[in-house]
Amino acid sequence: MQRIIFLHQVKTAGKTVEKFLLRKFQEDFRKTTIVFEQESLENIFSILDSKDQKKIAEINQAKAVSGHYPYGLHKLLEGESRYFTLLRDPVNRARSYYSYSLKNEGSKIYQYLKDNNVSFEQFAEMEKKDIEKSGVHELNYILEDGQSKMIAGEDLLIGDGNTAHLLDIAEENIAKHFDFVGVTELFDDAFIEINKMLGFSPFSLYITQNKSPVKVTISDNAHKTLLERNPIDASLHEKYYNELKKTSESIPHQLTRAFVTMGKKAADQYVKLRS
Repeated sequence: MQRIIFLHQVKTAGKTVEKFLLRKFQEDFRKTTIVFEQESLENIFSILDSKDQKKIAEINQAKAVSGHYPYGLHKLLEGESRYFTLLRDPVNRARSYYSYSLKNEGSKIYQYLKDNNVSFEQFAEMEKKDIEKSGVHELNYILEDGQSKMIAGEDLLIGDGNTAHLLDIAEENIAKHFDFVGVTELFDDAFIEINKMLGFSPFSLYITQNKSPVKVTISDNAHKTLLERNPIDASLHEKYYNELKKTSESIPHQLTRAFVTMGKKAADQYVKLRS
């Protein structure tokens, strides 16, 4: 059995993909954030070191797996596994994370931002000591080349060294073990390609998930800081944005996208009216 692994990068529209996978695979779908709940709340790289055979067996039962974890999950599992993922512009990804965190009451990051009255500019400039104080390990993968760290499977903390080598490792892992890399900014186009990759109709529909209502302005200084901290993420994102953009320009793809986009709007409106 070939297993599909969705490497869910934080704040890349991954929740929307997860809900779609659950609907399609049902009992054959597993989320690591449920099975490896404690590890997911602390350091997601701990999942790769798990010796808990009960948890591993639970994931092994799945035909489709999703969750916040780095590349390398397949090494715990039996049979063949193939990955796919979505990337997002690192500046907008950080803004989305900050915006979502302002409403995520009960979380560590919400409490830290609230207690310290952290502006977005201050958030963009957080250092290792600030992250340790917050107790939110995943900030190391939000503020500094985190998407590349996930694909490279390297648990590098902010301030622990140069990240330039991540590009080659990430590209090698993608070439060997990924069937698709899309981008959030072209989500409808990515969704079409994901369906084709999974053997489903490209005319499938989805419902938008986890869209934050909080609007956050990016100052010039915050924008500059995040670009400086995320050169590898920016490079990876640009490459796969351009690849998907080229794919999306074919006439058949444009017609499919028109259907998917209209269907998405109708589905979202239906959910809004029901809620």
